[in-house]
Amino acid sequence: MTDTTVAKEIFNQLGGNKFKLMVGAKNLIAGKDYLAFKISSRNKTKANYIKIKLNAMDTYDIFFMKVYKYNVKVLAAVGSIYNDQLQDVFAYKTGLFTRL
Repeated sequence: MTDTTVAKEIFNQLGGNKFKLMVGAKNLIAGKDYLAFKISSRNKTKANYIKIKLNAMDTYDIFFMKVYKYNVKVLAAVGSIYNDQLQDVFAYKTGLFTRL
């Protein structure tokens, strides 16, 4: 069984269920050191999957990806983000608001 503590914390730092409703996040995948999810809304980067990974420096790396069939293409990546910057960076890159 995988420890999902980090993924749950990332989800809470993004805004929890309010974030999920605002951006249309679904198919959440919790890993040992990451959270990945699909977004259904159109956005600036044209990404349909987002992966947020905790790195060795205790900051986050965000990957904006286009996943189709069996192909994965990273459209944009932002590294070394602190937890209080997650919502702002997500909103800036996608154009989707994370809170009212």
